[in-house]
Amino acid sequence: MNKPSKGDLYERIHLFQQEILTKKPPHQEMYHQVQMMNFKVRPVVGDMSQLDFSNSEFIDALWSIGKLDEFFRTEFKHTSREEKKVLFNLVSAMRSNFQMQLNRANIVSSRVSNEKRSIFEVEIIKESNSHVN
Repeated sequence: MNKPSKGDLYERIHLFQQEILTKKPPHQEMYHQVQMMNFKVRPVVGDMSQLDFSNSEFIDALWSIGKLDEFFRTEFKHTSREEKKVLFNLVSAMRSNFQMQLNRANIVSSRVSNEKRSIFEVEIIKESNSHVN
């Protein structure tokens, strides 16, 4: 089996970006897929009851991060030792962009008045279950 060339790696990354940016599923489908991605949201500071985790901007960014993780796990297995650094750098840059989108998402519920809004911080963890029952 031939090792993929750098051109192939760049092409696969480019195709992935096109899929993520131009062929996103509807919000409901993204929401369902995010639920299946095993993300856990843990409060660090603030009242979680004020937050709307079904916000479309939040779901979009989280879905993108999940898809990037899936892409990375798949590509890492098929990437030569020399290309792994390139893959890490490109995926890291994309992840940073998606994390900035996540930070900008307004997940404070519209039901909460401006007076009652408080500062909050959450931690988002992707649990990977490697056990199959």
